Amino acid sequence: LESQPREPHSTARVYRFADGRGKIGFINPVSEPFCGDCNRIRLTADGRLRTCLFSLNETDLRAPLRAGADDALLERIIRDAVWRKELKHHVGDPGFIQPARTMSAIGG
Repeated sequence: LESQPREPHSTARVYRFADGRGKIGFINPVSEPFCGDCNRIRLTADGRLRTCLFSLNETDLRAPLRAGADDALLERIIRDAVWRKELKHHVGDPGFIQPARTMSAIGG
């Protein structure tokens, strides 16, 4: 495997196969945290916004949408959620609680 340069805001360390085509990437959030470069948020299938895959916090967007929220209100809700985004995940911290909805369930 040959290490590839890390792309800005990438979550994976990518390697190219030296003897063939293709690449493989490894996401190592504990040994190589990338929180400072993370620019991702996720919208779940049930309308909740998650700013970190390892966070217990989600922001409900479905209720305001169903209540007829206009674009300005939705923008404010999303901006508020992003501003509250945690500076780092707490995966390696004692007492860390894994969110019930994992990356595979969200589509991370």
